[in-house]
Amino acid sequence: MKRYSVRLALLWFCMIIAGTSFAQYDFYLKYGSEAFGAKDYHKAVEYFTQAVDVRPQEPAPYVNRASAYASLQKFTEALEDLNTALTLKPDLAEAYYYRGLVYMDLKMYPQALADLDKVSQLVPTFASTYYYMALIFAELNDAQKEVDAYTKAIETDSSFTEAWYNRGLVLARYELFQEAIQDFTRTLELTPDFAMAWVNRAVIYSYLGDQHAALSDLNQAVSVSPGLYLAYYNRASVYNDLGLPDSAIADYGRAEKTESKDPRIYFNRGNLFLKKHNTDAALKDFTKAIETDSSFVSAYINRSIIYRQQKAFDLALADIDNAIRLSPDNPSPLVYKGFIYHAMKKKDLAMEQFNAAISMDSSYQASRIGKGYLLIEMKNYTGAEAEFLKVTASDTSSWNALLGLALARSKTNAGESKKALQKAVTLENCLTDGWACVQGKRLEGYFWSDAVMKEMKKLFSASSL
Repeated sequence: MKRYSVRLALLWFCMIIAGTSFAQYDFYLKYGSEAFGAKDYHKAVEYFTQAVDVRPQEPAPYVNRASAYASLQKFTEALEDLNTALTLKPDLAEAYYYRGLVYMDLKMYPQALADLDKVSQLVPTFASTYYYMALIFAELNDAQKEVDAYTKAIETDSSFTEAWYNRGLVLARYELFQEAIQDFTRTLELTPDFAMAWVNRAVIYSYLGDQHAALSDLNQAVSVSPGLYLAYYNRASVYNDLGLPDSAIADYGRAEKTESKDPRIYFNRGNLFLKKHNTDAALKDFTKAIETDSSFVSAYINRSIIYRQQKAFDLALADIDNAIRLSPDNPSPLVYKGFIYHAMKKKDLAMEQFNAAISMDSSYQASRIGKGYLLIEMKNYTGAEAEFLKVTASDTSSWNALLGLALARSKTNAGESKKALQKAVTLENCLTDGWACVQGKRLEGYFWSDAVMKEMKKLFSASSL
């Protein structure tokens, strides 16, 4: 969450100079403040220390020096100065405020909240107090109090851009999307060049299915912040949803130029290349994703798919074993290992992997679908039908399971087979040419052996779908 810095301007702290006759005191405070504003915190400490030496009973130089210390990450010294200031002037709101921020930096959240609450009592019109309280509630995972604190900051200062923006983030996280959109919209009314507000509103629009609104917002984000990789990254996703894979690939390239360390860029672009049947480019991107994040399980799985298709089985098995090692409770790598063994014509080992995946998570559909197609190859049509029925019982929209069910029943119940096939092609909008759909899905990596494809072709020919 964005931290809104107010220290650089020493905030609204008014110098407390109580009729001093020491011109040096004014001098040290003035030049200390100038050094602080220039981010020369060491020099600021020197000047404020000289002010303390001249007027040790004035709290102002202690507060200012504490702020300089905090900027140097010298929190112990900062706390000492703030405690001294409060000893000299117990109701000094500025000292409570800065001490609250120091406690916050030290993750001493109860103490920070107590000090900021004291500030809110002494100066209830200071919006930043509530803003920082909200940030603390975020650290404490108390969303309701976080929202309430942002709301109080907004009520105190309706032009507080960061409060509007951060409240929008919280509301979006809890799927209060319309309210979040309103907050991001208000953020953009106040600060039209707030690129991340454009991005986050676009993400919500995309999630809600309004890809054109999302694209418009992301274009604005790119316009106000051409170097913001998240604008390109999210726009690539929208382009993909709009059926514009080439534009998506181009945007992932732009994202890569500004943030080459995000493995998702390479993984998502690799998937697009895979769909375009450009396996060389896909392999290169999945490899980049793994090089960027050696724990990226899905990248290992997808690279293993390509190696399997290329019959580089040793490489495929090495990748899938890495995925299993990294995610031992995940049934998905076991299923893909089954696919590799099947391609190696080791059906018994393939069946072992499918069964192991089912034992790990009986609700994981891919393991039953893989086992079902393998049983069809083994001419165990009743067993295959049972596996596909277990999938469709919980998910009536599983196209792959319905297709397998149609294939299994083609050997046992022709009438029911045609019903399942009709439903499958309808779900995938393949009524014009169902067989062409199947061929396209296989190119995308669907697990259908040559033997299964041969049987499917017969099925589609017989049904005229």
